[in-house]
Amino acid sequence: MKKAFRFGLLFLCIALLIRESVVLYTFPAQESMRWPGDETWLMREYMTLTSTGIMSYPEAKGSSIEHGNNFLTSTWWTTSLLYGVPANILWPDFNIVLVGRTISFILSIFSLFLLYRIVRVLGGDHSFALFCCLVLIATRDFYIAGHSARYDMITMCMLLVMIL
Repeated sequence: MKKAFRFGLLFLCIALLIRESVVLYTFPAQESMRWPGDETWLMREYMTLTSTGIMSYPEAKGSSIEHGNNFLTSTWWTTSLLYGVPANILWPDFNIVLVGRTISFILSIFSLFLLYRIVRVLGGDHSFALFCCLVLIATRDFYIAGHSARYDMITMCMLLVMIL
């Protein structure tokens, strides 16, 4: 009975992840390079940091961030390497926002693995660890963070790594 319950929880986790992955590239509605929003802006900054060493947003003509940011906001090397290098390699053949969303989705799966490990290390059984993952997958914040080309998922992974 306990094994069937664990299998059911695992099945629900996988089913929810598959459901979320189906709309990975369509929700939330993405902007484009002509109408840049948060995702495009961040991905372009990650790309410029990894390609030039200066975190800037070249499309922001006439603004202060066209040529670079201040020191505190330009030290995003880990995030830029994770998001910017693949985007630089795949651009212009692939949309940079979709590249970033794919990376965020992979990080969301990794964060579930980390959460599962933390619960197990703290003494929780398999069923409780799977239930914790299911609860996280079912939240709206996890859904949106895993579908956005932003640094939210890498932040979550780093926090979970520190706890582990």
